[in-house]
Amino acid sequence: MDDRAESARPCPLRTALFAVLLLLGLVFIYGRVGSFDFVNYDDDRYVTANPIVQRGLDRESVAWAVRATEASNWHPLTWWSHMLDVELFDLDA
Repeated sequence: MDDRAESARPCPLRTALFAVLLLLGLVFIYGRVGSFDFVNYDDDRYVTANPIVQRGLDRESVAWAVRATEASNWHPLTWWSHMLDVELFDLDA
């Protein structure tokens, strides 16, 4: 085999060590995220005080999402996502 080809091959131990260190770093940085509450910037306008989103996914709410400009935005996919969250997890998502 050529020396260049052999030196270009990655070292499995180095790769595994890098992956473990990366995973530990991510756990250290993001480990507590699951215990955080909503940030209350616009949750009320989007979910907690929005009776249409709180109904979940039904024919009327899906159609409303296409027409809605609540919170000064038009983004039906976001509305549908919030409605699906309510369907699956109620307001505990």
